[in-house]
Amino acid sequence: MRVYIEYALLDNLFFDWLLLFAVAKTMRINAPWWRLVLGAVLGAAGAIIISLISAHWLWLCLLKTALLIFLMLASYPLKKPKKFFAASGLFLAYTFALGGSIIGLFYLLKIDFALSDTLNYVLKIPIGLIGLGAIFFCILVGQTVKIIKNTVKMKKYGCKIRLKACGQTFELMGFLDSGNGLTDNGTPVCFFSDCIAARQLKKCAAEKLLSGEAALKNLRYINYVTVDGRAKTLAFDADEFTIDGVKKKCVIAFGNNSCLNFDVLVNMALTEESV
Repeated sequence: MRVYIEYALLDNLFFDWLLLFAVAKTMRINAPWWRLVLGAVLGAAGAIIISLISAHWLWLCLLKTALLIFLMLASYPLKKPKKFFAASGLFLAYTFALGGSIIGLFYLLKIDFALSDTLNYVLKIPIGLIGLGAIFFCILVGQTVKIIKNTVKMKKYGCKIRLKACGQTFELMGFLDSGNGLTDNGTPVCFFSDCIAARQLKKCAAEKLLSGEAALKNLRYINYVTVDGRAKTLAFDADEFTIDGVKKKCVIAFGNNSCLNFDVLVNMALTEESV
């Protein structure tokens, strides 16, 4: 099998840069472009040199580990060991994910390929196919970044809500909304997003009203002001409302906006211990 060094070097250079860029974006590492290019050059050159060395697999693993360390040091200005190891681990994870995406495409499109003992592929195919694999990988990275951002957001601003109303108990996820300072006769107002629990509560209240039973406590309209002007919505007093296990007194208003990760927009005033 004939292998063109310039093709292998070009492929390694491109994919090393892509992986380094993905890690930097995911972990929010402020790495200059020239450092990413330097790391990609070092990684590509090292990968080619290692592939030409005939040695015991243990020595090859040590060489690859050393290459990874030098590559990370050249690419990122990381001073904390914990973040350095985290970036290195993520680089390896993305490497396997990227390789798996490309190999999966080869199997899907029934293209012949070969893997050497250094996990490099050697084949003659249009560069566009490799680019397609890179696109799938970028989508994977984008989703990973989104999940991480949502997790951080949940940890910082999220809270667990327990709401009792209309004879039912709901376990919900709340979002501490700094822009919500609305009160009704001095009581903080929280907004229900257009979620499954809100629709279920409306259905339960409607059924109880039709049967003549007591439904939502003190159901009424309240007025509020938004950037679009004045508006009003239905609201009620919760039978019981807790934030992370702490009981709070509040008014629940039905909102029209849907939120992907949160069920209730919590009034920031409820975070005060006196409320």
